[in-house]
Amino acid sequence: MLTNFREAAVPPGAAAADVVSRTEIPLVSGGSRSGHHDELARDPLGLLQRAAAEAVGGLAQLSIGNRPFLVVSTHTAAADVLEDTSRAFAKPKMGSWRRLLGGSLLCTNGADWARARRRVRLVAGPATAEIARSAARVAVRCSNAWPVDGEVALLPEMRAIALGSAFELLTGSAPDLDVPAFTAALDTVLRHIQEVESTPDRKRCGGQEAFEESVRNLRRQVDPMALRWSTEVGGSRLLRPAGPEAYRGYPERAVDDLLGYLVAGYESTATTLTWSILLLAEHPDEQAAVRGGHRDAERSVVAEALRLYPPAWALLRAAVRPTAVGGVPVPPGALVLCSPYLIHRDPVVFPRPTNFAPSRWDKPHPDLPRHAYVPFGSGQRACPGRTMAATGTAAVLSTLAGRFEFRPSTAHPSPEVRVTLQPPLDTTVAVRRLPGSGRPSPAVPDPHADDRTVKENGNAI
Repeated sequence: MLTNFREAAVPPGAAAADVVSRTEIPLVSGGSRSGHHDELARDPLGLLQRAAAEAVGGLAQLSIGNRPFLVVSTHTAAADVLEDTSRAFAKPKMGSWRRLLGGSLLCTNGADWARARRRVRLVAGPATAEIARSAARVAVRCSNAWPVDGEVALLPEMRAIALGSAFELLTGSAPDLDVPAFTAALDTVLRHIQEVESTPDRKRCGGQEAFEESVRNLRRQVDPMALRWSTEVGGSRLLRPAGPEAYRGYPERAVDDLLGYLVAGYESTATTLTWSILLLAEHPDEQAAVRGGHRDAERSVVAEALRLYPPAWALLRAAVRPTAVGGVPVPPGALVLCSPYLIHRDPVVFPRPTNFAPSRWDKPHPDLPRHAYVPFGSGQRACPGRTMAATGTAAVLSTLAGRFEFRPSTAHPSPEVRVTLQPPLDTTVAVRRLPGSGRPSPAVPDPHADDRTVKENGNAI
């Protein structure tokens, strides 16, 4: 996620240097008198692709504000930021995110992040089968209302499936709320955050009142579910309080944590599902492979959709002490943007990088370079919803492909840059219900297959 550059925090004692030597890191061409601000807001993917083309050693520099701003476009340089020297970097201050998620794992650093991590126990391996079963159940329930032969607005439908599945998994019960109203409020919040994050001058951003009202609405709706989740013995199968004292005296932290995991799993799952179905509609052979259950085809499709359209398309970090990236000194206060969108399109690692080729993932890739595939980030700050997103998406895809034939209804859409990369909200796909589509959902995966399902370094999905 991209954070407003003028809002980015410089931790106490870390003064930003004025420049990084441009003899070491090239300055990206273009820009205006205000630097690259306007282009970053207008066409961030185009700007990042030009940065990758002009980079030296996977590094290029943008003119953003009054501090160094570096773009990382190769897996070797990304490793320095995401893993090797991760203690030298922190997430920049995210004021808008904190209004929504408080002290959640997603928007804290240092000791606050460590405390948030200790409050919750994420049950991974044993819950993999339950993720698949829950996602398949919700997919059947939601798609029962789809036409026998017609079109569906894909992203709203996938959001409904993702939200229902996420609530069921995280709280142990179906969401006790108005799902359309909840998704509308969350969309208002995410659109406002993206506008704030991509606009250098926050005074130019509108919608603050609607944003604040939507934040209050979301937290008010989640509050009773968070209370039940945080006090019931055992909690849900996937997400549990670390102990009976985790939230005693601080019930708002339960809302922070539950909403944080919900947002992480919901948005990643919905957008990945949307891209996966759009791609399947354009590739009938791959669709038939998923429908026939061949070679875990749904997992390969999800992996390839995540490569082309990673939810975490840009990961912004601020240097908190002197460090180096790709052998180049980076001063405290510098901002470094690692882009999985660019890293995943390296032709050296992924031949024909813009092609949809699920067969890339038919077998594990032990020789895949470290950090060459990071759709959910990497290291300690990797997306906490990644298991739910990848496993749930594969189960939903298999279920829906067994019930419907998908066909394109429009040209392939260009991604819109929001908190995640998503197609336009009104993107549709043609569907035709298959005979006998009321049959049981496909088999669930091995309940102990979590390590084979998602690996942070991307060697398998």
